[in-house]
Amino acid sequence: MRSDFGVKRIFKTVVAGTMLASMTSSVFATESDAGQTLLVLDASGSMWGQIEGRSKIEIARSTIDDVSAVFDVDRAIGLMAYGHRNKGDCSDIELLLAPEQGAIGNVVSAVKAIRPKGKTPLTYAVVQAADILASQTRPATVILVTDGVETCGKDPCAVARSLEQKGVDFTAHVIGFGLDAEEGKQVACVAEATGGQFFLAEDGQGLAESLRRVAQEKPEPESETIPSATLNGPEADPVIGSAFNVRWTGPDGKQDYVDIVPKGYRETYGELSYAWVRSGQPGTIKAPGDPGEYELRYVWQGKNKKHVLAREALHVRDSDVALIAPKEANAGAMFAVQWRGPGGKGDYIDLVDSGVTETAGELAYAYVERHDRESQDRVTLQAPRSAGQYDIRYIMEAPDGRKRLVAEPITILAAKASLAVEDRIRAGAEFPVYWTGPGAPQDYIDLVPQGYTDTAGELSYFYTKSAPESGSLRAPAKPGNYTVRYILQASDGREVLTRQDILVEDVEARLTLAQSVSMGAALEVSWNGPDGKGDYIDLVPAGYSDTSGELSYFYTRSAPEKGALKVPGKPGNYQVRYVMEGATGRRVVASESITVEKASATLEFPAEVPVGERFSVTWSGPSAQGDYVDLVPAGYGETFGELSYFYTASAPGAGMLQAPDSAGEYRIRYILEAADGRVVLIQKAVRVVTN
Repeated sequence: MRSDFGVKRIFKTVVAGTMLASMTSSVFATESDAGQTLLVLDASGSMWGQIEGRSKIEIARSTIDDVSAVFDVDRAIGLMAYGHRNKGDCSDIELLLAPEQGAIGNVVSAVKAIRPKGKTPLTYAVVQAADILASQTRPATVILVTDGVETCGKDPCAVARSLEQKGVDFTAHVIGFGLDAEEGKQVACVAEATGGQFFLAEDGQGLAESLRRVAQEKPEPESETIPSATLNGPEADPVIGSAFNVRWTGPDGKQDYVDIVPKGYRETYGELSYAWVRSGQPGTIKAPGDPGEYELRYVWQGKNKKHVLAREALHVRDSDVALIAPKEANAGAMFAVQWRGPGGKGDYIDLVDSGVTETAGELAYAYVERHDRESQDRVTLQAPRSAGQYDIRYIMEAPDGRKRLVAEPITILAAKASLAVEDRIRAGAEFPVYWTGPGAPQDYIDLVPQGYTDTAGELSYFYTKSAPESGSLRAPAKPGNYTVRYILQASDGREVLTRQDILVEDVEARLTLAQSVSMGAALEVSWNGPDGKGDYIDLVPAGYSDTSGELSYFYTRSAPEKGALKVPGKPGNYQVRYVMEGATGRRVVASESITVEKASATLEFPAEVPVGERFSVTWSGPSAQGDYVDLVPAGYGETFGELSYFYTASAPGAGMLQAPDSAGEYRIRYILEAADGRVVLIQKAVRVVTN
């Protein structure tokens, strides 16, 4: 039984159709009658995944360059890529080079410039692609190199059948790069439906051999002798959704399988259930969820295509109590179970170790009670994290206790995940991580120190559910060796599925500023540095080591290349610092010393002023932002609650104050607005008198 993850992988191949949806007929104009070839390169983020220590995109670049001489110079060739410009964009498809004679060198150069980034956009353009291809008078050949990760998803096999039914003169050769046999089987349907060939390329050598095979205008199929096979199905008709055993004789090829299809079905893809021959006899197959007439088939993978070697009729009967569930599921995956049964209050479907008879201690369960008439007879369970044999059961809550009505086996496969991330990351930087895996509701990707084994206490993380296909982590501020991990949260706990080591590299920053400045002034600071999210420039006392409690600061992203700091109101030695924000906290990456010098001010005004009248005050001083001249009662020590004031910036050289209505002794002051508060630079007495 195919997992949801596998089905998604199939759909990637439909890019052979999707890419053509954006072309006009002029793209296909050529000077040669030999037809045209369009190389379609998967440039989604998963191409950063590694094979034997090298990223798949790096292998693809060098391999395409190495085999470029094999392509016929008289045949027009072009290049299309997808997922190379934007993250999370299902419309990111670009025809980089229209097919043109002698253009293989341009194709090689363009491939070298591609940097994988985003999603795999295969969803909405396929039907349009069929229409465009049908309008062309020349045959078109597509060579699709895909690593099998699809994230914009429909069923590519259905699209392939649609292309075939429309009679599109279009051949797709599909190269599954880095796919396993299970994934490769499901990708092959596009090539099969369009008369092309499918190849599994495990590494660079396999990719090169596959490209050489399809570089010819019409690759010559290898001659082969068709072997024979027999099938021996179940003695009794199986019940809907039940598992049954099948035996066979045949060539037992590595890619051979036994499947079940509707009666008369002729395609070698789109089967309802199957079992690999290589897994040994007897094979276990799941009956469909609908009663009726079906066929068992032995499918042999020949050198050029698949062949059905044997068929056997199969009748699937109905039942009042049944469970229709997948034959297999990946560890940690969510999977649906259809059920038939009483549906009483307290009834539930559970998952237990194979052979368990107790009606307690289940690994996962879901109640079947319908909440309304629209509720479907379907529940969702989560697989455990350990691979092995398990049972899915219908448990009825009866007056005399719980009873097991039916049980069906399920094989939980070891969960697979992959991570694609650049191996060198700048300290403090946010960086993308491309992933494949179960994608269970609580799965997450994290960053930990290299060698860290706990599944808690991570430095940075994101949930896969919130970041389909790719998400971002924040590198720590401290350089060193770290590990990115995929954490599976299954029904019975967490497990690290895969990991990739990265090197967090140190960063540099530079600060340019005056060596001394007057207290309270605005200090201009020019800077150069990583400019990460949350990075800032601050001012602190000399020798201060904390990365909080600063006297003044500005964020680098709010002040590109240059910003201003407010200087404190106390003379002395200080430091201006570049502070980087990382996953583990802040770190000072650059520092410059500065001396804050004492500021002075003068005030000139009449010694006596009448009550209630306005009078002029001549002043000199720093005139920093926020500085002001005020009037307060004699002996008043606060720097607020003044009786009258004016800002120096609004009254250059002189300003007006108003005398209070009560006669007496007062003070006129120059107030400096500094980074660490207000400072009285000078104060002088004034007498307010009655007229």
